[in-house]
Amino acid sequence: MNPSQADISPPSAFNFERCKRWEDSMVADCPSAVKVYRILQGELEKQVEALGLLASGWSTSAGFKAKGGEILMVPGPDGALEKVLLGMESYDDLWNYAALATKLPAGTYELADESSVPGTNVSDRAALGFLLGCYAFERYKSQASGSEKPKKAALVWPSKADRASVEAMASAFYLARDLINTPCEDLGPQHMVAEAQALASAHGASVMVIQGEELLEQDLGPQHMVAEAQALASAHGASVTVIQGEELLEQNYPAIHTVGRASHRPPALIDMRHKYERHKRHSASGTQ
Repeated sequence: MNPSQADISPPSAFNFERCKRWEDSMVADCPSAVKVYRILQGELEKQVEALGLLASGWSTSAGFKAKGGEILMVPGPDGALEKVLLGMESYDDLWNYAALATKLPAGTYELADESSVPGTNVSDRAALGFLLGCYAFERYKSQASGSEKPKKAALVWPSKADRASVEAMASAFYLARDLINTPCEDLGPQHMVAEAQALASAHGASVMVIQGEELLEQDLGPQHMVAEAQALASAHGASVTVIQGEELLEQNYPAIHTVGRASHRPPALIDMRHKYERHKRHSASGTQ
């Protein structure tokens, strides 16, 4: 490390502190919330007719096809918004629910007939999908001093949703997207260290940082990552598949190959799978 680098104070975590900014998009309860009815494309006619003549006639006049993520706002007799029809390819499609956040005007909405919708974890996916639709990268957007944030659509928490699980996944998504979207001048190695340390501190984890000349001493390349992954998998009954070198091109991983081919060590992708199907697969890539 040169002297100028040593004089630079370490940055604080910026993105981690903001990964829960979705909280204003969900509310616990709202008696006046507008009901959202999920309409499967294959059951359009039957499901819309069950909502009454006004909804059925409005749907026909508007040419509503119930395509995935398609929105139809249905007025009541007084002209005010009474209900919303949401086109669905399937009840558990995350991105169909995301359309509620991007297409509806400001207001509070609530999923109707939650108990009658079949499937497992549908309420979780509905809430998470809505929050994914709420995501926006606004770090560099200015706001006039003293002005209020523009109001947006909000959703009542589905009663059957596992809120802790949805909150954790939404926060992880926001943090990952922010890290991806932040340009390198505001997200160098020391910034990443700060983000990792903040994340670890919040969850009782530990962080080991290897930086500067120590990286050369440790000689941490893809093959070392493979060995570490194999040891971890062996200890927990998981399996590891390694795709490296030219095989990355054959298996359609050109981006990893392109980044890693500049090194004298072949790039590698590690695919680790736990033996229980309910656990998700985790992958890591090494390109040095």
